[in-house]
Amino acid sequence: MASSELLALPRAAVLMLWAGAYLRGDAGPDDAAQHALGTGKDRPGAEGVELFDWLTGLRRLPLVQLRLVLPVPGRIAGLVGPPTAVQAALAAEQALVVTAAGIPDHTLVPEDTPVSSLQGPIALVDWMQSPAPLGANLAPASSSGTAREQLLRVMQRVADSTQDLDLVPDEPIPARDLPSGWARTMPPRHVTAADAHLLTLAGRILALSAQELRAGSPTALALADDQARRRLLEELRDAAREALVETVQRAAGPEG
Repeated sequence: MASSELLALPRAAVLMLWAGAYLRGDAGPDDAAQHALGTGKDRPGAEGVELFDWLTGLRRLPLVQLRLVLPVPGRIAGLVGPPTAVQAALAAEQALVVTAAGIPDHTLVPEDTPVSSLQGPIALVDWMQSPAPLGANLAPASSSGTAREQLLRVMQRVADSTQDLDLVPDEPIPARDLPSGWARTMPPRHVTAADAHLLTLAGRILALSAQELRAGSPTALALADDQARRRLLEELRDAAREALVETVQRAAGPEG
């Protein structure tokens, strides 16, 4: 598969897509666990849960459901705790929350450890599982079903703006430039072409806008232009995050 056809997404989103494929019967647990690592040279770490065991364990939960959460400080809706899991999810900027019959069961957060290898730098990936506290409640999903339209509206505002954001979401992000905690994967076969395209677009915009926000504005910008640029980047980042979560939730569901 050409690199332009691969999805570049947070690891939790990749795992959710392939867990959905497994629960639908479209992939075995061994294949789903392997695909969840991505197409690079990354390998499972020595800590955390074995994805094969985690996947097969999902079938023992009644009415199991998965929810992708991409939290940032001040926006942690969807996380259920305990505090250590919330902190880990914020550090990784991602988590999977698993429910059984509508009750939170546990949270899964990836941890990447960069190491050197004969093939070059790779990551050892550990999935850390935290049982949900007794009595934990799951907030209703905030998705309105309009995240795609909102992302397109924000993209149009950016196109109409005089600000030069230097983002090129039409081109794949090189593997070496992926954010920590992200992976590239082929889309499972049940993911529609429309959803794959939206995941590609949202993933690239989320990664690029977050990168630009961390890098800061060019020093030559006036204060007003600097603030306007940051507002546009934040709008793009937030709209892309919502579109990515909404699309993964739909694509990984029992009906695709």
